[in-house]
Amino acid sequence: MARVRLAEYDATQATKRLKVSAAAFRWARHIGLVPAPDASSWQWSRAAVEALDADAIRSAAALGTPNVIGERANVTSFVVRRFIGRKLLTELSANPDGSLLHPGQVAEVCRCEDLAELVAADTPLGPEQAAERLGVSGVPAGS
Repeated sequence: MARVRLAEYDATQATKRLKVSAAAFRWARHIGLVPAPDASSWQWSRAAVEALDADAIRSAAALGTPNVIGERANVTSFVVRRFIGRKLLTELSANPDGSLLHPGQVAEVCRCEDLAELVAADTPLGPEQAAERLGVSGVPAGS
């Protein structure tokens, strides 16, 4: 059976055609290795996909696992999600229950001189911290 060659490819179809992971393709888009779609706002032409270098996309991603299993994380998943929302980190996973980040980008964010302030700004406050910040007593009313 002959393989069907599409005229336009969405991101999923392009990753299958190139035999690269979706995360690698997303990272390559983020760093500009994969140009913006040229056939529509979400599709690439066949010529654009055929011009992409799958090996370069795989090499650019080179994803690893920066976390050490068994050790306590220094930054909570809440903060990571906030950093993604603020465009400080790029989400490479399509899984809503987890994140996949490029270790190089994480390392870059970790080198920010104001990282402690960024983390503090995006960390939820506990009851005592919230009361202190608001300048109110931490004792509930009616106690």
